[in-house]
Amino acid sequence: MTVLEGGPDEGKIRREVLAALAARHPDVDLHFAPEREQGRGYYVVVCFHVYAQDSGGEAYQLADGGLTTWTQQLTSDDKERLFISGFGTERVLGFG
Repeated sequence: MTVLEGGPDEGKIRREVLAALAARHPDVDLHFAPEREQGRGYYVVVCFHVYAQDSGGEAYQLADGGLTTWTQQLTSDDKERLFISGFGTERVLGFG
């Protein structure tokens, strides 16, 4: 997860989001990636990547997502929020 400019404090996300996910999925590595450059300017506030590792330890990006301003622009309403994600099903099918 990457907190972007204007986003909430990482501590708040850790307490309110990552802690709940970690409790439900204890075998998943959840962490912040402040060095991420992809998606800046497209996503606002926060964005994420989802990776999976094969049996050899090779990591593959499966999904990407975050908050966007699409609905704010379409409706001319700054109160609108849209959290989107895309999942690369072809990447999942490559595991085996």
